[in-house]
Amino acid sequence: MDLRKKSFGYTAFDSSGEKLIFDRQGIYRDMLMEMRSWVLAAGQEKTIRVPDQDELAVVLLRGDAAFRYNGEQKNVLRKSFFNHGIYCLHVCGGTQVTITAGKPSEIVLIYTENNRRFAPVFYTPENTRENIACDGLWEGTAVRKVRTAFEYADAPYSNLVLGETIMFPGRWSGYVPHCHEQPEVYYFRMENPDGFGASFVGEEVFKIKDGSFCAIAPNLVHPQVAAPGYPIYYLWLIRHLDGNPWIRENCSNEQAHTWLLK
Repeated sequence: MDLRKKSFGYTAFDSSGEKLIFDRQGIYRDMLMEMRSWVLAAGQEKTIRVPDQDELAVVLLRGDAAFRYNGEQKNVLRKSFFNHGIYCLHVCGGTQVTITAGKPSEIVLIYTENNRRFAPVFYTPENTRENIACDGLWEGTAVRKVRTAFEYADAPYSNLVLGETIMFPGRWSGYVPHCHEQPEVYYFRMENPDGFGASFVGEEVFKIKDGSFCAIAPNLVHPQVAAPGYPIYYLWLIRHLDGNPWIRENCSNEQAHTWLLK
């Protein structure tokens, strides 16, 4: 199936508290990434051995968990993905990671192919960036909070860019509409399961729901908007291409709307 005809999806957790958001063998294989989510009960433990040919990023969405890897341990408490910054473990292939939940916890795992070896990095609000984008523009209709864990300038050994965005109620994100040559994925979460918004990918539009995702093929514009009364969180991943990494300054704004920047 042409990815341009299937740019979104809705998935659910199974009875064991796991869900495959998308994999690398199905219709989303051109994303070059695999994304899973786990809900861990208090006291539950999971051990992961990263395949030798992959790298892995593990994001704690919320909860209280201990991460053990390479002889280190990080104990992390994140009560809310809206109010607290990024907590993410980033490791190379061959690494073993054990996660133990002290309280009910929710995590997201992102795999992509990468045979480079690098030292593990644990990202926290203290070593990541957070800024308010588009403040003062367009009567505040596109203001949002953007967190960046790592990109090419920080981690040239990685094949990923990872960040989070908080969309305020009734506000836009990804604005002005823009595109880039690398595939990107959004994973949307909300505190209120009745919340909703809209995501635009090229000429497609779909309803954002709690737990939905958006797969953005290269060179498609991709703005989105949150409904009034419902803030939206999304985790965003961009996959570098061989010889063509994603660099922020190389994004292309949709020509019809560039006048807004003046």
